[in-house]
Amino acid sequence: MRYPRLLLALLPCLVLVPSLPLQAMVSQSPTTTINNTQPKSYKEHVHWARRMSLDVRITQNLNPISKQVVLVPDAATFVDELSRWSVKGRWPILYDDDVYAPMFIRAYEPLAVFRRSSVGSLPNDHEERRALIDRAIANSWRLEQGFGTTIQEVYDERSFQPLGAVFTSLKDPAWPAAAVLAAARGQYLFYLEGDLGDPGDVLSGPRTKALMDQIDAMLKSTGTPYATVGDRLDFLTICRSMSARTDIDIGGELPEHLPREILNGPKAITDVLGRHADGTRFAFTGWILGGQRSSLYAAMCSFFLNRTSVWLGDSYEHEPDRTAYAMAQTEAMFKHDGYTTTLHENLDLATFQDAVATGLDADQIYLNSGGNADFFDLGTNRASPYEVPILDRPAFLYLIHSWSMKRPDDPESIGGRWLRNGAYAVYGSSHEPLLSGFRPAYEVARRIVSNIPLGPSVRMWEGEAPLSVAWRVNLFGDPMMLSGGPSNSRRSETGINGHGAENLIEAAQNALELALANPGDEQFAKAIKLMVLTNLDGLAMDLWHRAVKDKGTGPASAEAALGSLFRRGDRDGFMLAWTMLAKPTSRDRDMLWSLMGPTLGPDTDAETARIMSAAIRPRYPAGDLRRLAPVLARTEGDRQVVVRINQLEATAVNRREKKALEQLRTIYSGR
Repeated sequence: MRYPRLLLALLPCLVLVPSLPLQAMVSQSPTTTINNTQPKSYKEHVHWARRMSLDVRITQNLNPISKQVVLVPDAATFVDELSRWSVKGRWPILYDDDVYAPMFIRAYEPLAVFRRSSVGSLPNDHEERRALIDRAIANSWRLEQGFGTTIQEVYDERSFQPLGAVFTSLKDPAWPAAAVLAAARGQYLFYLEGDLGDPGDVLSGPRTKALMDQIDAMLKSTGTPYATVGDRLDFLTICRSMSARTDIDIGGELPEHLPREILNGPKAITDVLGRHADGTRFAFTGWILGGQRSSLYAAMCSFFLNRTSVWLGDSYEHEPDRTAYAMAQTEAMFKHDGYTTTLHENLDLATFQDAVATGLDADQIYLNSGGNADFFDLGTNRASPYEVPILDRPAFLYLIHSWSMKRPDDPESIGGRWLRNGAYAVYGSSHEPLLSGFRPAYEVARRIVSNIPLGPSVRMWEGEAPLSVAWRVNLFGDPMMLSGGPSNSRRSETGINGHGAENLIEAAQNALELALANPGDEQFAKAIKLMVLTNLDGLAMDLWHRAVKDKGTGPASAEAALGSLFRRGDRDGFMLAWTMLAKPTSRDRDMLWSLMGPTLGPDTDAETARIMSAAIRPRYPAGDLRRLAPVLARTEGDRQVVVRINQLEATAVNRREKKALEQLRTIYSGR
C-alpha cells in the first residue's frame, strides 16, 4: 500500500530542519548543479528505522479495535471468531483459561468479556484447515467493495505489500499465533514443515542453511522487496517449535581485538534467520513457541496491549565495564516520555523478593543479573528459577543475563519460567553472549520511546558495534510490536458486539446472586472465577471472605480465589485458602513462597512452618529450605530440618543444589 500524501505531510516531522533565518539558509545553500537538481526521495531522506516505525504504525492503526475480549473453548471456534474481524474492527480472542486470559484482561481493561460455545472441530485435512485460516485473514483485510476470497487476492486489490511474513506448521500448537499476526498486521503466512529440532537443541549448519534457503524461496515468491533492511519486508516471525541455537558459520567477521575463541559456540536462531549467507541482515526475526493458549496469548498481547509501565531491576555493582548497563538513565528516559516507572537499584535477592511478593505488575521489565540457565545472581546472592516472579499482568522482558534462554521450553530454567509466568516477549541469550553482546537498556529505551518496533529496538544495527554480527541472543515474541508511551498508545476504537455470545459481566452478576442465595463451594467458585475473568479482583477477594463467613468454602472456591488473594496481598485469606486446596499446582506453590517467604522469621507460627515445609519446591529446594530452616528448627527442632534435607536430596536437580543442602545439614546436624 502506498501512502504518498500522508508521508509528504509527515516528512517535516521526521526530518530535523536547522533553525536558521531564511537569508542565512539561502546564503549557506550550495550552488545548484546538474547533480543536485533532483530532490531526495522519501526513502533517501528518512532513516530506515523512522520509515519502518511509520509504516508499522500506519498498518497497525488502519483498522479500529474494540474494547472487548472474546473467550473461545477450542481451535475451531477461534478460527470462526477470527473470521469476524474486518476493516470495521478487531478485538482480542483468547482461549478460556484461568491464567493467561485473566492476565490479559487485567491489562487490557475491556468494557465487555464474552464467552463463546464451541462450533465443533476443525477439518482433519490440513489443506482444508489452511483454506479456513486464509479466508479468515482475507476477511480481516477485505474492503467493502472488494471481491477477493484469499488473502493474496485481497492484498492485490488493495495494492498492499506486507511488511512481514509469519511462518508456522499446522502440526505445531503455536499456529494460532501465526494466524493472528498475519491477520492483525497484514503479513504473508507460510507453512514450514519438517523437523527443526527441539528448543533446547542446536541445529546443525547444513539444516540451518536449508531452512534459510526455504524461507528465502518463500519470500522471493511474494515479489516484495527484501534485499536489505528498509526495503519493505523487514520482519519475520516463526510460530512453531525449532532449535534455539544453530552451529552455522555465517559471515560477519569480528574486529581483530576480539579473541577468535569467542566464536566457538552456537548462535541464536533468530539472529541468523533474517540474514543473507554473507551475514548481512535483511529482516528482524522473532519467535513464538508453546501451546495453543500461550502462543495465542503472546500474539494478542503484542497487538492489543499498551506498554506504558516499566519496572527496572539493577543488580550490578557497576565496575567500569558495567557502567553502561546501569538502569537509572533508562528510567529517566522512560519517565521523561510519560511512562510510569519503578526502579530498584542495588538489587539483591532479599529486596527482589520483597519487591515482587504479590507479583510483578508492569508492562515492561528490564533486569540485569549474572548466572546461567538454571540460576541468576543478584548482587552476591544466588537464586534458582523458582525466584522468577509471578507476573500479575503480561509483560515484555529485556533480560541481560547469560544462558537464560538455553532451554526456552523448560519451565525449570530461568527463561522458560519467565515465559511460563506470562512474559509474552523476551530478549534473552541462548549462549554466552558477553556483556557487550547486549545493547544497554537506555539505548533500547531510546528506540522504544521513539516508537521503533521491538525487533530493531533490541538488536544492534549493522556496523553499530562489534557484536552486531549474527550472535547469541534470541528474540521471543512479535518483532513488529510497538511500545510507545501514553501519547503514542491511543488507538481508534469501534463499538462492542458479542454476536450473541455469553456476556460474562452479566454472568458474574447472576452467579453472585445465586451463590449468596445458595451458599456452597461450587457456586462460590463459579462466581469468583467469573469475577477474576472480568477484572474484578477486589470483588473476588471479598466474595471469598463472604464464602468463609457463610461456611460455603471448599477446594473449588479456594483454587478460584487464590490468585486474587495473592495479588491483593491478603496473607491470612491466602493461607486459609491454601489449606483447602485439593492439589496445589506448581504456580500455586510459587505464589505461596512469593507471598509468605518474605514474612518468615521469629514470629512465624508452627502451622505456617509446617505448610511451608510441605510445599518446598523439589528440583531447586535449597533456596526454600534456607529461608525456612531457622523457623523449622525453632518450631520442630534441628532434627526435623535434617529429615527434610535428607528427603529433598533425592529430588534436587544438580550438584549445586545438593552441595547447598549438605551445607545446611552441617549447620543443623552439628548444633
